[in-house]
Amino acid sequence: MPICCTAQYFRQSFMALSFYCGCGGFRDFKNLRLMHKWLRYALVFLAFVALAFIRFRESVLFYDPLIRFFYGDYQYLELPEVDWVKYSLDLTLRFMVNTLLSLAILWLVFRESSILRLAAILYGLLLLIMLPLFIGLWHISEAGNYFALFAVRRFLIQPIFIFVLLPAFYYYRKVKS
Repeated sequence: MPICCTAQYFRQSFMALSFYCGCGGFRDFKNLRLMHKWLRYALVFLAFVALAFIRFRESVLFYDPLIRFFYGDYQYLELPEVDWVKYSLDLTLRFMVNTLLSLAILWLVFRESSILRLAAILYGLLLLIMLPLFIGLWHISEAGNYFALFAVRRFLIQPIFIFVLLPAFYYYRKVKS
């Protein structure tokens, strides 16, 4: 397996990006306003391709024992055993990678720091609410009653929120002007 397809690679890349942004890297976003329209479209397309890549290679990139569980006849099975430290770290990492790509899409489409700031706050709130909710649902779910667990997990591991935010911010921008 190539090194660029491992969870360790994503962790190190995220740490490097966080370090760069923490050292004043966000000041470079002002120069992105001058970006040519077609280059922005190409980067948005590449970000969506990256989201699709993460989705289709999820079993290789991340530790998730529920992938096979939810593909089978899971309604009458017990939940599988999970290494909670590893699973919660990989869930958070996957959420953060999807969030960074989603924020990049929002920045490239709207190029407004206020929209990016609000979206980052909303993503942070989503993680702070959904991760404890997921862990709580895991411990109280009974066989045959896994739909809530499935839905919360889906919000955490898939970039569904971008498909809510894009039209919402588009509508906000249209009403504002």
